[in-house]
Amino acid sequence: MYRALRRKLSACIRRNDSIILENDDEICESITNPTIKYENEDIPSITVLNDECLLMIFSYLHTNDISRLERVCHRWKDLSYRSWRSVKYLECNNDTWYVNKNTNPQNSYMGKGRDHLVATLKKCGHFIEQFDLQLNSYSAVLLLTAVTQNCDNLLNININTELYPIKLSEIQICDLLKSSKKLKYFSIDGDYTSSPIFISCDKANNGLGTFLRHLSADTLERIHIGDICNEMKPFLIPILREFKCLKSFVCAGKVDYDEHLMRAIMSNKSLEHLCLSFNDCQSPKFIIPFLRNLTNLKNLILSHIFLRNRDLIGISNNCEQLELLDISGCARIKNIGASSIIKQTRLKILNITGLYSVTDEFIGDLSDSLTTLKCIGCKDVRDHGIIMLIRRASNLKYLDLTGCRITNATIQAAIEITTKRENNIKLVIVIRNNPFVDMNEFMELPSLLQIVTK
Repeated sequence: MYRALRRKLSACIRRNDSIILENDDEICESITNPTIKYENEDIPSITVLNDECLLMIFSYLHTNDISRLERVCHRWKDLSYRSWRSVKYLECNNDTWYVNKNTNPQNSYMGKGRDHLVATLKKCGHFIEQFDLQLNSYSAVLLLTAVTQNCDNLLNININTELYPIKLSEIQICDLLKSSKKLKYFSIDGDYTSSPIFISCDKANNGLGTFLRHLSADTLERIHIGDICNEMKPFLIPILREFKCLKSFVCAGKVDYDEHLMRAIMSNKSLEHLCLSFNDCQSPKFIIPFLRNLTNLKNLILSHIFLRNRDLIGISNNCEQLELLDISGCARIKNIGASSIIKQTRLKILNITGLYSVTDEFIGDLSDSLTTLKCIGCKDVRDHGIIMLIRRASNLKYLDLTGCRITNATIQAAIEITTKRENNIKLVIVIRNNPFVDMNEFMELPSLLQIVTK
């Protein structure tokens, strides 16, 4: 019923969009007929709904639509003001706010979207908790200022300059962080070589990243730094050492993991989630020895880095709390290193995609708490180890075996095992483009088993 009422509400807003509102009560009466039919179902008039129901419907609308509700009638105008409290997320991108990346500041179409966003911030800025900035340079300066002035309860901030080169001064980011006293998550990413934000900051200050000084040490729990990590290291290292609430550090890109950075990471005993990915540098001596000391880690992502067998063995021997391990793309790993993963008794998610030299020899002995296994492209992984895992791990939910040498034997075993499952957990097995499996031989699958072949 709510879905139908939302369709009716949207229709009301669209009809009202082209009307000059001279008599609110007359307009309200004209759009609230006693009964309107949608898809052969009778839907009661929206006027029969109480304020709480209308507010629930309003909460699913985009902020653009909430603004337009104010023009329908006096009641909806009052409710729209109350509904701003439900707006927690602000996405500032060109598509959402009618801004084209090639337009100039004088374009009235772009200016309309920009001005509307600024007006929206004045209404709901106090309630917004998450801010995502991906606007072009013409709009970003004004909007960042508006966010700083109106959004004082931000919990998450994401600034991404990869899509559009944003021309901002570091002072603006400093002001934003100063006003965000409750910030828990901060993410910044972009291309240092081409983005004006980083060039201008580097010239104006003694290094990039001085705005990091204004992050709150009492609240910050997660920080995500992209390719610009190298330029920010002088200001990032104190955060890693001193922020005792920090639980997650993500550094994705080509970064020079020198001894100073790794010692800073190692010194933070509160870290539970660590991602050092997409860096195939030939100097793992500064990475692995320090990771062995992070005994409280629960999630470790080391995808596409220079990881050797003895490094993985050292991690498995020391990081005993791991629940997620991603070593995808670490093609140097062989069975001797991968076998050490069986020591992780709490492991729930394992990604060994792209480990072309491993077999299924160790897979059958993985933790019985495992829920997800991805081994895409592991051409030497065969039926025996996979069948043992399905039988052993009763909580297994997702198994991606694309590119593995899996045959009908695995499917038949999965049918027999899931038929007897008593925990009501569904198992999804992905075997795309597998020439060794003929699904025509299986007439019917149990309700707790799904096979994805395309």
